[in-house]
Amino acid sequence: SLSYNTMKGDMTAIIGDTWEMREPLTTIEWNAPRDVAPEKIEDIRDAVKMDMIKGLWAADPYGSGKEIASLAQLALIADHVNMPSHAEQIRARVKGELEKWFQGHN
Repeated sequence: SLSYNTMKGDMTAIIGDTWEMREPLTTIEWNAPRDVAPEKIEDIRDAVKMDMIKGLWAADPYGSGKEIASLAQLALIADHVNMPSHAEQIRARVKGELEKWFQGHN
C-alpha cells in the first residue's frame, strides 16, 4: 500500500468514494487557562491601551487577516483584565475592518 510519514503519523492511501476522518480535538479555550498574576495586570492594561491604537498596515488578505485576528485576541485580553469598554472599542474596530473586506473597500 502507498503511505507517507507525516507529522501526525503515517498517512495511508485508501481507494473508495467515501471516507471518515476522526481527529481528537484539544481542550484549548478562548480564555487563558489561569488568571493573570495581580502584579502584572496594570502592565497588561497599559499594553492593551497602546496596542488597540496601532495601525493596521497589511494590504493583502493574509497579512490583514493576521492583523485583524490579533486585534480580536486583544479584545479577549481586555476582557480578561476587566477592561470592558476597551474590549468593546476593539470589537467595534474589528467589525469595521472586517466590513471593509466583506464589502470590497479594503
